[in-house]
Amino acid sequence: MSVQLPGHPTDICILKHLAGLLVSCTHHNGENLYRENLFHLNMKGEITGCLPMLGPGPRSFFPCLLPDNPDVTAASPEHGRGGYYVYMRDGHEGIIAVYIEK
Repeated sequence: MSVQLPGHPTDICILKHLAGLLVSCTHHNGENLYRENLFHLNMKGEITGCLPMLGPGPRSFFPCLLPDNPDVTAASPEHGRGGYYVYMRDGHEGIIAVYIEK
């Protein structure tokens, strides 16, 4: 697979074959207003999502495949969904999670 993304790649997280991969890219060389964008790509090389304006890495990706939780989903359809949750540093002294469906 060959993919063109804007900027210079800084980090990558390869998920299971069907889930694709995450790539963090930056346009900046210095510290002034440094930002990175996180791209989700499927295995065909198509961009399926973008999370803009992250701070400097490293991301320290931690992917987890979590099962469905029907009890929680019955009470609140937005919660308890199974799939890949990728936890990472956001570059602004925080931790975020990205949900990717199975």
